[in-house]
Amino acid sequence: MVLKQQIHDFKNVLQGEILSHTFEVHNQGDEVLKIERVKPECTCSVAHFRSSHPSGGEGKITVKIDTKGFEGTERWVGKSLFQ
Repeated sequence: MVLKQQIHDFKNVLQGEILSHTFEVHNQGDEVLKIERVKPECTCSVAHFRSSHPSGGEGKITVKIDTKGFEGTERWVGKSLFQ
């Protein structure tokens, strides 16, 4: 699995915003790539993705973060999904 972008910086956001970013995935392997889970580090995050990608195929992992309940500005960097 190759990610075209491994880090996305949302910069400073205000409480209550819904953040969303799509990471592009490329399967450079010889077999079907199976993504079993994507584990965001925050329970306020949800990841949507297709679990199977053919050899040479591309896909997307979309991450949505609900900042409701956070106070002040927060800096969000979407990188921990792929460690």
